[in-house]
Amino acid sequence: MIRKYSIILKASVLTMLTFLISVACSDDNPLEEPLPLQEHGVPFQVTVVFAPGQLGDKGYADNVMIGVGLLNGFAGSQADSIVAGTDSCNVQFISTFDTDDTRKVLKSWAGKPANPFYEGDYKRRLLVLTEYFMIDWLADISDTLRPDDEVLLLKVNESDVRQAAATYGLEGRLHGLNISAAHLVRKYCRYMEWCIEYLQDEDEEYDLHYNISVIPYYRLYDTDVVIYRDSVYETLAEELGEGSEIQVNSILRKNDTSTYSVLLGSNVMQMAYRFGQLMQQAYKEKGYSFAVTDLGSGNTGWNYYVFGQDDPTMFEMLMLDTQEVVRLNLHYIYRRWDTAIYQWGKEWMSHQTGQMPAMKLYTHGDMCEDNIPIMYDY
Repeated sequence: MIRKYSIILKASVLTMLTFLISVACSDDNPLEEPLPLQEHGVPFQVTVVFAPGQLGDKGYADNVMIGVGLLNGFAGSQADSIVAGTDSCNVQFISTFDTDDTRKVLKSWAGKPANPFYEGDYKRRLLVLTEYFMIDWLADISDTLRPDDEVLLLKVNESDVRQAAATYGLEGRLHGLNISAAHLVRKYCRYMEWCIEYLQDEDEEYDLHYNISVIPYYRLYDTDVVIYRDSVYETLAEELGEGSEIQVNSILRKNDTSTYSVLLGSNVMQMAYRFGQLMQQAYKEKGYSFAVTDLGSGNTGWNYYVFGQDDPTMFEMLMLDTQEVVRLNLHYIYRRWDTAIYQWGKEWMSHQTGQMPAMKLYTHGDMCEDNIPIMYDY
Protein backbone atom coordinates (compact mmCIF):
# COMPACT_ATOMS: atom_id res chain seq x y z
CA MET A 1 0.00 0.00 0.00
CA ILE A 2 3.04 2.35 -0.14
CA ARG A 3 2.04 3.27 -3.65
CA LYS A 4 -1.41 4.31 -2.47
CA TYR A 5 -0.21 6.56 0.32
CA SER A 6 2.45 8.23 -1.81
CA ILE A 7 -0.15 9.19 -4.42
CA ILE A 8 -2.55 10.47 -1.78
CA LEU A 9 0.26 12.56 -0.30
CA LYS A 10 1.00 14.16 -3.67
CA ALA A 11 -2.67 14.87 -4.17
CA SER A 12 -2.87 16.45 -0.72
CA VAL A 13 0.03 18.77 -1.51
CA LEU A 14 -1.65 19.78 -4.76
CA THR A 15 -4.89 20.45 -2.89
CA MET A 16 -3.05 22.66 -0.39
CA LEU A 17 -1.40 24.66 -3.20
CA THR A 18 -4.79 25.12 -4.86
CA PHE A 19 -6.23 26.34 -1.57
CA LEU A 20 -3.42 28.84 -1.04
CA ILE A 21 -3.79 30.20 -4.59
CA SER A 22 -7.55 30.58 -4.12
CA VAL A 23 -6.99 32.48 -0.87
CA ALA A 24 -4.52 34.81 -2.56
CA CYS A 25 -6.66 35.52 -5.62
CA SER A 26 -10.19 35.67 -4.23
CA ASP A 27 -11.46 38.81 -2.53
CA ASP A 28 -15.09 37.68 -2.30
CA ASN A 29 -14.68 34.57 -0.18
CA PRO A 30 -11.10 34.00 0.95
CA LEU A 31 -12.13 31.21 3.33
CA GLU A 32 -13.86 29.12 0.70
CA GLU A 33 -12.37 25.61 0.72
CA PRO A 34 -11.79 23.49 -2.42
CA LEU A 35 -13.87 20.44 -3.04
CA PRO A 36 -12.46 17.37 -1.24
CA LEU A 37 -10.49 14.88 -3.29
CA GLN A 38 -12.71 11.92 -4.18
CA GLU A 39 -11.14 8.51 -3.70
CA HIS A 40 -12.71 5.39 -5.18
CA GLY A 41 -12.26 1.73 -4.41
CA VAL A 42 -10.40 -0.65 -6.68
CA PRO A 43 -12.41 -2.16 -9.55
CA PHE A 44 -11.49 -5.84 -9.04
CA GLN A 45 -11.67 -8.40 -6.27
CA VAL A 46 -10.17 -11.91 -6.25
CA THR A 47 -11.42 -14.39 -3.64
CA VAL A 48 -9.73 -17.77 -3.17
CA VAL A 49 -11.33 -20.74 -1.42
CA PHE A 50 -9.08 -23.29 0.31
CA ALA A 51 -10.03 -26.63 1.79
CA PRO A 52 -9.95 -26.56 5.61
CA GLY A 53 -6.52 -27.28 7.00
CA GLN A 54 -4.64 -27.07 3.69
CA LEU A 55 -3.00 -23.68 4.11
CA GLY A 56 0.43 -24.22 5.60
CA ASP A 57 1.09 -27.36 3.55
CA LYS A 58 4.37 -25.94 2.20
CA GLY A 59 3.14 -27.08 -1.19
CA TYR A 60 0.13 -26.57 -3.44
CA ALA A 61 -2.08 -24.42 -1.20
CA ASP A 62 0.76 -22.19 -0.02
CA ASN A 63 1.94 -21.79 -3.60
CA VAL A 64 -1.55 -20.68 -4.68
CA MET A 65 -1.52 -18.16 -1.83
CA ILE A 66 1.76 -16.72 -3.09
CA GLY A 67 0.24 -16.26 -6.55
CA VAL A 68 -2.81 -14.37 -5.34
CA GLY A 69 -0.56 -12.33 -3.07
CA LEU A 70 1.30 -11.16 -6.16
CA LEU A 71 -2.02 -10.12 -7.69
CA ASN A 72 -2.76 -8.10 -4.59
CA GLY A 73 0.23 -5.91 -5.30
CA PHE A 74 -0.41 -5.58 -9.03
CA ALA A 75 -1.50 -2.15 -10.23
CA GLY A 76 -0.94 -2.43 -13.97
CA SER A 77 -2.13 0.47 -16.08
CA GLN A 78 -5.77 0.58 -15.03
CA ALA A 79 -7.05 4.15 -15.22
CA ASP A 80 -9.28 3.59 -12.19
CA SER A 81 -6.32 2.68 -10.00
CA ILE A 82 -4.25 5.65 -11.13
CA VAL A 83 -7.04 8.11 -10.37
CA ALA A 84 -7.84 6.49 -7.04
CA GLY A 85 -4.23 6.09 -6.02
CA THR A 86 -4.76 2.44 -5.08
CA ASP A 87 -3.91 -1.02 -6.31
CA SER A 88 -6.14 -2.45 -9.04
CA CYS A 89 -7.07 -5.61 -7.20
CA ASN A 90 -8.18 -6.53 -3.71
CA VAL A 91 -7.52 -10.13 -2.65
CA GLN A 92 -9.09 -12.18 0.10
CA PHE A 93 -9.23 -15.87 0.91
CA ILE A 94 -11.67 -18.23 2.59
CA SER A 95 -10.21 -20.91 4.84
CA THR A 96 -12.50 -21.91 7.68
CA PHE A 97 -12.76 -24.60 10.36
CA ASP A 98 -14.71 -27.11 8.28
CA THR A 99 -16.41 -27.56 4.92
CA ASP A 100 -19.86 -26.56 6.19
CA ASP A 101 -18.52 -23.22 7.42
CA THR A 102 -16.60 -22.75 4.18
CA ARG A 103 -19.76 -23.13 2.12
CA LYS A 104 -21.65 -20.71 4.38
CA VAL A 105 -18.94 -18.06 4.06
CA LEU A 106 -18.80 -18.59 0.29
CA LYS A 107 -22.55 -18.13 -0.01
CA SER A 108 -22.37 -14.95 2.04
CA TRP A 109 -19.55 -13.60 -0.14
CA ALA A 110 -21.51 -14.23 -3.34
CA GLY A 111 -24.37 -12.03 -2.15
CA LYS A 112 -22.21 -9.15 -0.91
CA PRO A 113 -20.29 -7.48 -3.75
CA ALA A 114 -19.73 -4.24 -1.81
CA ASN A 115 -16.20 -2.99 -1.27
CA PRO A 116 -15.70 -3.07 2.53
CA PHE A 117 -13.38 -0.05 2.49
CA TYR A 118 -15.07 2.36 0.07
CA GLU A 119 -18.59 3.14 -1.03
CA GLY A 120 -19.93 1.12 -3.92
CA ASP A 121 -19.53 -2.40 -5.27
CA TYR A 122 -16.61 -4.06 -7.02
CA LYS A 123 -17.05 -3.78 -10.77
CA ARG A 124 -15.82 -7.34 -11.33
CA ARG A 125 -15.06 -10.26 -9.04
CA LEU A 126 -13.14 -13.48 -9.60
CA LEU A 127 -13.73 -16.55 -7.45
CA VAL A 128 -10.91 -19.13 -7.41
CA LEU A 129 -11.83 -22.67 -6.30
CA THR A 130 -8.73 -24.66 -5.42
CA GLU A 131 -10.09 -28.24 -5.29
CA TYR A 132 -12.06 -30.33 -7.76
CA PHE A 133 -14.83 -31.23 -5.29
CA MET A 134 -15.66 -27.52 -4.86
CA ILE A 135 -17.33 -27.55 -8.29
CA ASP A 136 -20.46 -28.88 -6.57
CA TRP A 137 -20.49 -25.78 -4.36
CA LEU A 138 -21.41 -23.66 -7.35
CA ALA A 139 -24.97 -24.87 -6.77
CA ASP A 140 -25.03 -22.66 -3.65
CA ILE A 141 -24.06 -19.44 -5.43
CA SER A 142 -24.74 -19.67 -9.17
CA ASP A 143 -28.05 -17.78 -8.85
CA THR A 144 -26.43 -15.10 -6.66
CA LEU A 145 -23.39 -14.26 -8.74
CA ARG A 146 -23.68 -11.04 -10.75
CA PRO A 147 -23.30 -10.99 -14.56
CA ASP A 148 -19.74 -9.63 -14.24
CA ASP A 149 -18.62 -12.19 -11.65
CA GLU A 150 -16.43 -15.03 -12.94
CA VAL A 151 -15.07 -18.31 -11.55
CA LEU A 152 -11.68 -19.97 -12.03
CA LEU A 153 -11.36 -23.70 -11.30
CA LEU A 154 -7.91 -25.12 -10.56
CA LYS A 155 -6.71 -28.68 -11.32
CA VAL A 156 -9.45 -29.45 -13.89
CA ASN A 157 -9.65 -30.17 -17.60
CA GLU A 158 -11.73 -28.48 -20.29
CA SER A 159 -14.55 -31.02 -20.18
CA ASP A 160 -14.96 -30.35 -16.44
CA VAL A 161 -15.25 -26.63 -17.13
CA ARG A 162 -17.75 -26.92 -19.95
CA GLN A 163 -19.93 -29.41 -18.07
CA ALA A 164 -20.00 -27.26 -14.94
CA ALA A 165 -20.69 -24.11 -16.97
CA ALA A 166 -23.69 -25.74 -18.62
CA THR A 167 -24.95 -27.17 -15.32
CA TYR A 168 -24.83 -23.89 -13.41
CA GLY A 169 -25.53 -21.43 -16.23
CA LEU A 170 -22.07 -19.88 -16.21
CA GLU A 171 -21.15 -20.19 -19.88
CA GLY A 172 -18.35 -17.78 -20.74
CA ARG A 173 -17.75 -16.94 -17.08
CA LEU A 174 -16.38 -20.27 -15.83
CA HIS A 175 -12.72 -21.02 -16.57
CA GLY A 176 -10.12 -23.66 -15.83
CA LEU A 177 -6.39 -23.53 -15.08
CA ASN A 178 -4.12 -26.56 -14.79
CA ILE A 179 -0.48 -27.67 -14.93
CA SER A 180 0.28 -31.14 -16.23
CA ALA A 181 3.06 -33.12 -14.57
CA ALA A 182 3.22 -35.73 -17.37
CA HIS A 183 6.50 -34.51 -18.84
CA LEU A 184 8.37 -34.84 -15.55
CA VAL A 185 6.71 -38.12 -14.61
CA ARG A 186 8.19 -39.54 -17.81
CA LYS A 187 11.54 -38.18 -16.69
CA TYR A 188 11.16 -39.99 -13.37
CA CYS A 189 10.27 -43.23 -15.16
CA ARG A 190 13.59 -42.98 -17.01
CA TYR A 191 15.29 -42.55 -13.64
CA MET A 192 13.56 -45.67 -12.26
CA GLU A 193 14.68 -47.64 -15.30
CA TRP A 194 18.24 -46.46 -14.75
CA CYS A 195 18.13 -47.54 -11.09
CA ILE A 196 16.92 -51.01 -12.08
CA GLU A 197 19.57 -51.37 -14.77
CA TYR A 198 22.60 -50.04 -12.90
CA LEU A 199 21.84 -50.41 -9.18
CA GLN A 200 20.99 -54.08 -9.04
CA ASP A 201 23.51 -55.00 -6.37
CA GLU A 202 21.81 -57.03 -3.71
CA ASP A 203 21.46 -55.66 -0.24
CA GLU A 204 23.40 -58.07 1.97
CA GLU A 205 21.05 -57.78 4.91
CA TYR A 206 17.70 -57.95 3.13
CA ASP A 207 18.63 -59.70 -0.15
CA LEU A 208 16.65 -57.18 -2.24
CA HIS A 209 16.82 -55.78 -5.76
CA TYR A 210 15.31 -52.57 -7.16
CA ASN A 211 12.01 -53.46 -8.78
CA ILE A 212 8.92 -51.74 -10.14
CA SER A 213 6.49 -54.62 -9.94
CA VAL A 214 4.36 -52.46 -7.62
CA ILE A 215 4.45 -48.66 -7.37
CA PRO A 216 2.57 -47.43 -4.25
CA TYR A 217 0.90 -44.09 -4.95
CA TYR A 218 -0.23 -42.13 -1.87
CA ARG A 219 -2.88 -39.42 -2.26
CA LEU A 220 -4.74 -37.07 0.05
CA TYR A 221 -8.15 -37.57 -1.60
CA ASP A 222 -9.73 -40.75 -2.84
CA THR A 223 -11.14 -40.85 -6.36
CA ASP A 224 -14.70 -40.71 -4.97
CA VAL A 225 -13.82 -37.15 -3.89
CA VAL A 226 -11.45 -35.91 -6.59
CA ILE A 227 -10.91 -36.85 -10.21
CA TYR A 228 -7.21 -36.15 -10.55
CA ARG A 229 -6.26 -34.14 -13.64
CA ASP A 230 -2.48 -33.96 -13.13
CA SER A 231 -1.71 -36.86 -15.56
CA VAL A 232 0.49 -38.59 -12.96
CA TYR A 233 -1.36 -41.91 -12.77
CA GLU A 234 -2.04 -42.07 -16.50
CA THR A 235 1.57 -41.35 -17.40
CA LEU A 236 2.92 -43.92 -14.96
CA ALA A 237 0.56 -46.55 -16.37
CA GLU A 238 1.53 -45.68 -19.94
CA GLU A 239 5.27 -45.67 -19.30
CA LEU A 240 5.53 -48.73 -17.04
CA GLY A 241 3.05 -50.93 -18.89
CA GLU A 242 1.42 -54.11 -17.70
CA GLY A 243 4.54 -55.25 -15.86
CA SER A 244 3.88 -52.78 -13.04
CA GLU A 245 0.89 -52.30 -10.75
CA ILE A 246 0.16 -48.79 -9.49
CA GLN A 247 -1.24 -49.29 -6.01
CA VAL A 248 -3.28 -46.21 -5.00
CA ASN A 249 -3.73 -45.46 -1.28
CA SER A 250 -5.82 -42.48 -0.12
CA ILE A 251 -6.40 -40.74 3.22
CA LEU A 252 -9.71 -38.89 2.79
CA ARG A 253 -12.83 -40.41 1.30
CA LYS A 254 -16.15 -38.76 0.50
CA ASN A 255 -17.61 -39.28 3.97
CA ASP A 256 -14.53 -37.65 5.47
CA THR A 257 -14.62 -34.48 3.39
CA SER A 258 -18.25 -33.79 4.25
CA THR A 259 -17.16 -33.26 7.85
CA TYR A 260 -13.52 -32.39 7.21
CA SER A 261 -12.20 -29.85 9.68
CA VAL A 262 -8.94 -28.41 10.95
CA LEU A 263 -9.05 -30.90 13.83
CA LEU A 264 -9.07 -33.77 11.35
CA GLY A 265 -5.81 -32.40 9.97
CA SER A 266 -3.87 -34.13 12.76
CA ASN A 267 -5.39 -37.43 11.64
CA VAL A 268 -4.23 -36.68 8.09
CA MET A 269 -0.65 -36.21 9.27
CA GLN A 270 -0.81 -39.36 11.37
CA MET A 271 -2.08 -41.39 8.42
CA ALA A 272 0.63 -39.94 6.17
CA TYR A 273 3.23 -40.89 8.77
CA ARG A 274 1.77 -44.39 8.81
CA PHE A 275 1.96 -44.53 5.02
CA GLY A 276 5.69 -43.86 5.28
CA GLN A 277 6.07 -46.72 7.76
CA LEU A 278 4.10 -49.11 5.57
CA MET A 279 6.11 -48.16 2.51
CA GLN A 280 9.42 -48.82 4.23
CA GLN A 281 8.05 -52.14 5.48
CA ALA A 282 6.97 -53.08 1.95
CA TYR A 283 10.42 -52.14 0.70
CA LYS A 284 12.11 -54.37 3.24
CA GLU A 285 9.74 -57.31 2.91
CA LYS A 286 8.63 -57.20 -0.73
CA GLY A 287 11.21 -55.07 -2.49
CA TYR A 288 8.85 -52.23 -3.48
CA SER A 289 11.48 -49.67 -4.33
CA PHE A 290 9.61 -46.54 -5.46
CA ALA A 291 6.75 -44.48 -4.03
CA VAL A 292 4.81 -41.51 -5.42
CA THR A 293 3.07 -39.08 -3.04
CA ASP A 294 0.54 -36.25 -3.37
CA LEU A 295 -0.60 -35.74 0.22
CA GLY A 296 -1.21 -31.99 0.54
CA SER A 297 -0.95 -31.04 4.22
CA GLY A 298 -0.24 -34.71 4.90
CA ASN A 299 3.22 -34.21 3.43
CA THR A 300 4.26 -32.99 6.87
CA GLY A 301 3.46 -36.35 8.43
CA TRP A 302 5.20 -38.21 5.60
CA ASN A 303 8.29 -36.04 6.03
CA TYR A 304 8.31 -36.60 9.80
CA TYR A 305 8.76 -40.29 9.13
CA VAL A 306 11.14 -40.09 6.18
CA PHE A 307 13.47 -37.44 7.60
CA GLY A 308 13.61 -39.24 10.94
CA GLN A 309 15.09 -42.40 9.45
CA ASP A 310 18.80 -43.12 9.41
CA ASP A 311 18.45 -46.40 7.51
CA PRO A 312 20.79 -46.24 4.48
CA THR A 313 18.58 -48.71 2.57
CA MET A 314 15.40 -46.71 2.11
CA PHE A 315 12.97 -46.64 -0.80
CA GLU A 316 13.07 -43.95 -3.48
CA MET A 317 10.24 -41.42 -3.62
CA LEU A 318 8.70 -38.80 -5.90
CA MET A 319 6.64 -36.05 -4.24
CA LEU A 320 4.22 -33.78 -6.11
CA ASP A 321 3.92 -30.06 -5.36
CA THR A 322 6.64 -29.82 -2.74
CA GLN A 323 10.23 -28.66 -2.60
CA GLU A 324 11.22 -30.33 0.65
CA VAL A 325 14.52 -32.05 -0.12
CA VAL A 326 16.74 -33.40 2.63
CA ARG A 327 17.42 -36.95 1.49
CA LEU A 328 19.19 -37.96 -1.69
CA ASN A 329 16.45 -40.46 -2.54
CA LEU A 330 13.67 -37.85 -2.42
CA HIS A 331 12.73 -36.22 -5.71
CA TYR A 332 10.03 -33.66 -6.35
CA ILE A 333 7.88 -32.07 -9.04
CA TYR A 334 6.96 -28.53 -8.03
CA ARG A 335 4.26 -26.99 -10.17
CA ARG A 336 4.47 -23.19 -10.21
CA TRP A 337 0.89 -22.37 -9.36
CA ASP A 338 2.03 -18.98 -8.10
CA THR A 339 3.31 -17.96 -11.54
CA ALA A 340 0.36 -19.49 -13.39
CA ILE A 341 -2.26 -17.76 -11.23
CA TYR A 342 -0.45 -14.43 -11.34
CA GLN A 343 -0.23 -14.48 -15.13
CA TRP A 344 -3.84 -15.61 -15.51
CA GLY A 345 -5.08 -12.97 -13.08
CA LYS A 346 -3.28 -10.16 -14.89
CA GLU A 347 -4.86 -11.23 -18.16
CA TRP A 348 -8.28 -11.42 -16.52
CA MET A 349 -7.97 -7.82 -15.29
CA SER A 350 -7.06 -6.62 -18.78
CA HIS A 351 -10.02 -8.36 -20.49
CA GLN A 352 -13.73 -7.76 -20.38
CA THR A 353 -16.11 -10.21 -18.75
CA GLY A 354 -16.38 -13.47 -20.68
CA GLN A 355 -13.27 -12.91 -22.82
CA MET A 356 -10.90 -15.28 -21.02
CA PRO A 357 -10.59 -18.78 -22.56
CA ALA A 358 -12.50 -21.67 -21.04
CA MET A 359 -9.28 -23.55 -20.32
CA LYS A 360 -5.58 -22.82 -19.88
CA LEU A 361 -3.34 -25.89 -19.61
CA TYR A 362 0.43 -25.76 -19.13
CA THR A 363 2.25 -28.89 -20.27
CA HIS A 364 5.93 -27.84 -20.53
CA GLY A 365 8.14 -24.88 -19.90
CA ASP A 366 8.69 -22.82 -16.78
CA MET A 367 5.58 -23.90 -14.86
CA CYS A 368 7.29 -26.92 -13.28
CA GLU A 369 10.50 -27.39 -11.33
CA ASP A 370 12.13 -30.68 -10.33
CA ASN A 371 15.30 -32.28 -9.03
CA ILE A 372 15.00 -35.54 -10.97
CA PRO A 373 18.33 -36.65 -12.46
CA ILE A 374 18.47 -36.79 -16.25
CA MET A 375 19.47 -40.35 -17.09
CA TYR A 376 18.24 -40.66 -20.70
CA ASP A 377 16.47 -38.55 -23.27
CA TYR A 378 12.75 -38.54 -22.58
